[in-house]
Amino acid sequence: MNVSLPYNWIKEYVKTNLSAEEFAKKVSLSGSSIERWNYNKKLDDYLLDVEITPNRPDTASILGTAREASAILNKEFLYKEAKISQKIKKEMSLKLKVEDKTLCPRYQAIVIDNVKIKESPDWLKKRIEASGMNSINNVVDATNYVLLEYGQPTHVFDYDKIEGKIIIIRKAKNKEEITTLGGGKYKLAHSNLVIADAKNPIAIAGVKGGIKAEVTKKTKTIVIESANFEPYSIRKTARFLDLRTDASALFEKGLNIYSTNPALLRVAQLIQELAKGEVSSTVFDTLEKEVKLNKIKFNTKLIEKKLGVTISDNDIVEILEKLEFVCEKKPGYISVTVPYFRTEDVKEDYDLVEEVARIYGYHKIPSELPSGEIPTVKPLENLVWEDKIKDILVGVGFTETFSYSMISDKQLEIAGVRPEDTIELLNPLTDDFKYMKTEMASTMIDIASKNETLTPKLRLFELNKVYIPTGEKSLPIEQSNLALLVNGDKKEDVFYELKGVWEYLLAKTKINKDDIQYKKDNIKDPYQVGSSTIISYKEEKIATLGLVSNKAKELAGIKKETAALEINFDALYKIIKKVVVSYSGIPKYPSVTRDFAFVVEKNQEWAQIESRVKEISKDLFKECELFDVYKGKGMASNKKSIAFHLVLQSKKKTLLDKEINLITDKIVTKISKEFNAQLRG
Repeated sequence: MNVSLPYNWIKEYVKTNLSAEEFAKKVSLSGSSIERWNYNKKLDDYLLDVEITPNRPDTASILGTAREASAILNKEFLYKEAKISQKIKKEMSLKLKVEDKTLCPRYQAIVIDNVKIKESPDWLKKRIEASGMNSINNVVDATNYVLLEYGQPTHVFDYDKIEGKIIIIRKAKNKEEITTLGGGKYKLAHSNLVIADAKNPIAIAGVKGGIKAEVTKKTKTIVIESANFEPYSIRKTARFLDLRTDASALFEKGLNIYSTNPALLRVAQLIQELAKGEVSSTVFDTLEKEVKLNKIKFNTKLIEKKLGVTISDNDIVEILEKLEFVCEKKPGYISVTVPYFRTEDVKEDYDLVEEVARIYGYHKIPSELPSGEIPTVKPLENLVWEDKIKDILVGVGFTETFSYSMISDKQLEIAGVRPEDTIELLNPLTDDFKYMKTEMASTMIDIASKNETLTPKLRLFELNKVYIPTGEKSLPIEQSNLALLVNGDKKEDVFYELKGVWEYLLAKTKINKDDIQYKKDNIKDPYQVGSSTIISYKEEKIATLGLVSNKAKELAGIKKETAALEINFDALYKIIKKVVVSYSGIPKYPSVTRDFAFVVEKNQEWAQIESRVKEISKDLFKECELFDVYKGKGMASNKKSIAFHLVLQSKKKTLLDKEINLITDKIVTKISKEFNAQLRG
């Protein structure tokens, strides 16, 4: 954001003999960047093009720039608060009502009667027109003048056009309409904040006034308003309506509630001078209690530690007081109270270090090459594990994919996610990038649809962020998810391969698979109902595994059988961090492996059989691994064959055939009886 400010106007608040060029160069070294200084013949003055950074909206004004310049140039700041004649001849009523104090922390207003609407004097017209504004009349021009001078938007309404003599700050009704100054017509959403009278909106809060209460040549009585609005609300409204104004540009950067009163008084002062208005009310104010200013405990040794120079406490206090910080020396530190116009960007002691450094002069801080060894940065452990997991997956034949954080309507439908359950972008680049993704499976399915014809079997994975909505006023949760996809000819092949990869990850990360629970669940899209499984660690859900539904495949254009696994990587990483790995010596006695094959019911879960085999084997159990599941030719439609290895081992002796046969016979008997199973020959 850039603003154009007349140089002679700035010099009314900071006396200097510097040329515009010298002033711009000196201020730019320690404050806001003044990129250009162009002579304006009509104004007979130089216009300074000042760049405003997002954290310093206070400098987007004559006063803000002059205040900075006074500290940098070591000149007196000549500002005095405006004063108005508050003798009320005829008191006029007005009621203020704010329905949401979060969206409008403060609203002030004052009634001025007997105004004489006419053309503004040349000096005022020239200044606002040189800064890019149109002259309307002396009253409206006064508000634009103060916008440039104070950096606080204000507005004037025709008092007689306000229904019920009440001003209500509320959310718009759905599809409520307003015609703004200049004739623009807008259909509002419920999320848009408006300023209304008893019947209709009279302004879009923080953005633009409405034509209903417009000040015209016939206006006799006006209401001056000065307000503070929540930045996110104003930014959202301006973008939604595609209506960005000088006022919205300032409000969306975050102005302080204490900026409203000085600007209100200044507008009233100008209107008394220019339009001969008479104050007809007190200043109405919705602020119920004072807001405490930031206080920082500033240990001045931090200056030397961060800058490498020694600056005395007296010099530090002098610099900060030039910037209007209030300093109080205490034993071992300085208590610093931040001025109201800096509360949004000065919050910690290192912010004060930066303030001291720039006014002291960056050119005075010596430049030295570092000596000794170059310090090494310890890598973040979660990033180390991200790389390890990726290496494991690449090692078993998977290919990593990279996708955008935004998805389309089609991908949303594939995932079975409603638009209202995600975050919709107000200004998407294309229709393919309308929503922030809340899951990864639909992205992997979309990638598979574009690549399945290129190879007999796809094995894909991606580790990326998903964005979980937490409410309109809060930022979403950014969660890392790991998604895997296998695409091939047979359902069983793709499903069990993916489950095998999951168990391989457990083994490589040393997570005890006995702490993992699997539960079939009728999850909706993109998974096939009845084939999906919730994976939990000690009852906490961490992943979803399942075949991709026919509907999702059809939407994506996939022909082959596809299975997907989506893991909450943040949750997985927390589990990995807690893993305690224990080691034991090499066994003295040999292990024995026996293979079993049973015909069981089609819906029989392997985990139940595995658990029972472990119970029967007792202390001799070492490992049980499923290596084959068969359905098809030669097998009844309601049956399947499962085959597994059982490894037995004693810590005390070599097992005899007699002992082994005793256990295997018991397994065959128990499994056959308890699970209605038949041993295959």
